[in-house]
Amino acid sequence: MRRHEWRQCFGGQAFLYLPDGSLGGAVSRMSVIHLPPQALPAAFAQFHRVLAPGGYLYLEFFASLDDSELGWAFDHKVAPAWRLSVERTAALLRGAGLVERARLIEAPPEAGRSFETAVLIYRKPPSPVS
Repeated sequence: MRRHEWRQCFGGQAFLYLPDGSLGGAVSRMSVIHLPPQALPAAFAQFHRVLAPGGYLYLEFFASLDDSELGWAFDHKVAPAWRLSVERTAALLRGAGLVERARLIEAPPEAGRSFETAVLIYRKPPSPVS
């Protein structure tokens, strides 16, 4: 049985210190909602950089099915936050070199925020076999 190392990184700058291709997977649950939409391309490029070839990204965020804009600010108790267009976010992930593997859009709950939740699973392409 192979033993895998588990690393947790918190905060937007944490990935900057990880070596290229050092992660087999990354999980981002409701983290990117706190990035201004214009910062998403750089964040997604960092995900691509730190993922090993064949590595996966699990990305969960408050979503909108409206693709007229990338993001809409909303009131959040902790920090400024944005609800993101699913299609435009997917396009940015593709632009960062990641490939979509799965997508789930959850309807808003009966109580609480009236936003959809999106889960996107993307993969960094495996290295070409030479």
